[in-house]
Amino acid sequence: MAKVGVLVTNNVKDFPAEACEQLGVEVQSADEFLLHALSLEPFMVHEALSRQASIKRKPSMSVADVLTHLAKTAPNFAKEARSAWEIPFPGT
Repeated sequence: MAKVGVLVTNNVKDFPAEACEQLGVEVQSADEFLLHALSLEPFMVHEALSRQASIKRKPSMSVADVLTHLAKTAPNFAKEARSAWEIPFPGT
């Protein structure tokens, strides 16, 4: 049986904290999880987003483009990452 410390889902309402705590699992939204990863390992997170962007060919994507897409489900992470890496916000 695999052990999981954190369950990442944007459907947190269906995972009551009390029930998850009994199983030793913390439930986090994607936004929470990514913000935590950014605070711990900003270089590794940037590298992961760079790799993700490089995979996209049609259309090609940059880290800024990936952040724009992530802003839909992880808005706080996208904002913090843009600030941390000095990536302009769309439309500025």
